[in-house]
Amino acid sequence: MVSMASVCSLTAMGAGYKSVVINQPGGVFMAVTIEDGMSTKISDGNLVLTSSKGDIILPVSDVQNWTFSTEGGSNDLWAGVELPSGDEVSYVQQADRIVFANLPVNSEVSLVSMDGRVVNRSKVSGSYELPLTGLQKGVYVLTFNDKSVKIAVAR
Repeated sequence: MVSMASVCSLTAMGAGYKSVVINQPGGVFMAVTIEDGMSTKISDGNLVLTSSKGDIILPVSDVQNWTFSTEGGSNDLWAGVELPSGDEVSYVQQADRIVFANLPVNSEVSLVSMDGRVVNRSKVSGSYELPLTGLQKGVYVLTFNDKSVKIAVAR
């Protein structure tokens, strides 16, 4: 049985498209290179793109829409995070970590469980990887540079 996501990826490749552009709130977007055998699914409230290079996981609530592009995407997204073109902080949640790029000097990044327990608090600059290994399944509040977002950890 062929999944609808696989059909979309094959159709996109056949039409000359090279990337999937995922639009997120606040004008943030990411362009992911379409890989052979790439599939997409919605699982536990996340949009999951899978290829032989790994998984890219985004909370569905952070996806406004997506489209295909004839422009190339970033292969770096399969390894972690695409660096922003300006001074905007970006982050990508993966299965075992959250990868940040372009954090200002002495940025505070914190992760708090829904019961108020501080799981992680760090002062960082530039690039940073916040490990999610060892966390219980559930919803957490991620805060950085006066921005707070909910993330889901599925184990």
